[in-house]
Amino acid sequence: MRVALTGCGFWSRFQLAGWREVGVPVVAVHSRNERRVRAAAEAFGIGRAYTDLDRMIAEGGFDVLDVCSDVPGHRPAVVAAARAGLAVICQKPLADREDEVEEMAAVCRSTGVWWAVHENWRFQRPFRRIREWLDRGAVGRVYRLRLSFLQSFDVFANQPQLRSQRRFILMDLGTHLLDTARYLGGEVDSLFCLTDRVRPDIEGEDSATVLLRFASGAHGVVEMTYAGLRERDEFPSTFALIEGESGSIELGRDCELRLTTRDGTVVESARPPLYAWADPDYALVHASIVDCLRDLRDSYAQGRPAETSGEDNLRTLGLVFGCYESAETGEAVRPRRF
Repeated sequence: MRVALTGCGFWSRFQLAGWREVGVPVVAVHSRNERRVRAAAEAFGIGRAYTDLDRMIAEGGFDVLDVCSDVPGHRPAVVAAARAGLAVICQKPLADREDEVEEMAAVCRSTGVWWAVHENWRFQRPFRRIREWLDRGAVGRVYRLRLSFLQSFDVFANQPQLRSQRRFILMDLGTHLLDTARYLGGEVDSLFCLTDRVRPDIEGEDSATVLLRFASGAHGVVEMTYAGLRERDEFPSTFALIEGESGSIELGRDCELRLTTRDGTVVESARPPLYAWADPDYALVHASIVDCLRDLRDSYAQGRPAETSGEDNLRTLGLVFGCYESAETGEAVRPRRF
């Protein structure tokens, strides 16, 4: 597996470090910004640096295009790669417009390429451990799930382009949280969403609350904000509570898990490994990049769909677009189908 990467912004340095961590060579990088692409190539010892994506694709020498650009660059890069017969990995969200999602899905399906989304949130160590407990029936039938990401972290300092996104927190963070809700609770039958814009200096919503009804009959609550003001932030941690007929699972501060049943409570740490290249502010997320890339590497090598395949991620995006529809209409809706 040989990778070429397009997009050399804030996240690319961690994506490139993650590929190196799992032993996959990145043989070429692309950005329209010549300074950025040359800096990335030099930092990671990559011999080929391009400012022309079509030229990089035409010259080949790689199997997979990793699309690590901002959202506006996703559709043209995915379409170009798929039409060239290349496998594609795209950062989330695939697109913030439904017609672009439909086009990307149609091209990948018609060309038959292997395609996946780099959706790393579900690969955080606490969520993998929770999934193990659920799979062995540790709390019985789950009837309620709650995910909370309530922060005041200045996400705009590293990613200033987020200030101008008309669709912000649901599209940027909600994709992660709703995908994790699917990973833990299964598919969703219907949802209801409320949004708010608290900060006056941004374009999109920065707070949202989503009520889910899973196909299993369980209820879900997903709440998120970047406008919180509280004594202790623990960015980028997501707190969780899963309640079942015979017990509960709680994910609290510092990746601490608590499994409570009638036999008592088991406390377990699910702290991730710390990598030298990780940003301390994002350490939990950056560790999950490695585990996500490892799954992408292995699934590609084995010729099977990735856990976060493009087709799977379309169901997550269906929830995101459903949330916007619900917030606009004030009605409960069924998830959008692509």
